[in-house]
Amino acid sequence: MIALAKREQLEIKKSLSIRGEKKPKDVSELQKFIVSGLPNVNSLLAERLLSYFGSVKNVFNASETELKKIRGLGSEKSKRIYDIINRKYDEEKD
Repeated sequence: MIALAKREQLEIKKSLSIRGEKKPKDVSELQKFIVSGLPNVNSLLAERLLSYFGSVKNVFNASETELKKIRGLGSEKSKRIYDIINRKYDEEKD
């Protein structure tokens, strides 16, 4: 499967789609789509995060302690999400 994806990527000269072809239909779906891209966040957790914080920006600006307040996000998940959001991008390591 990986070899096929690499071959197609090289032959077509386009990047590999990580999240499939389905596009969000409206703003609230797009917001859930963005937040559900975080580690260990499914659509239900994305909805809880957006309901609690009110916007994608507020979710991304939340502290680790604030993230822990969301049902379904314990210490480990909250720490992982916080670390990913706040870590400097290092293209060489990925």
